[in-house]
Amino acid sequence: MKATLRERNKVMRIVTNFHAAKRPNAYISAEYLYHHGLSRKSNAEYIVSILVSMKLLKYDNPSGDRGFIMLTDNGKHYFEQKSDDLRKFIRRSIYVPIFVAIITTILTLVTVNLLAELLPAWLSRLLQ
Repeated sequence: MKATLRERNKVMRIVTNFHAAKRPNAYISAEYLYHHGLSRKSNAEYIVSILVSMKLLKYDNPSGDRGFIMLTDNGKHYFEQKSDDLRKFIRRSIYVPIFVAIITTILTLVTVNLLAELLPAWLSRLLQ
């Protein structure tokens, strides 16, 4: 079974919204995820286990029959981190290549113009 990024984001959004609206240390159950927008086709426990392994959620199972989900410190900043990662990606993948292309073009134009002026003089001295 595979949990898609969309499903993981959905679970993180539900848990983040719950903790923003309730007490910060309140617990919610996996069943809560189904009642707040996660599809019944999704396996909430499996998605939660993935998010636990990513250290975004804590999953306590004190009674043995149902567990309780709580955000970790990393989970509280999940969407901010994703936004920062996107900005870094854009900077590295778009802005830097554009800047390098502009600098390369300017250097090429300067070099071509300089050679266009100097090459005839060099050739005339070489051929004499």
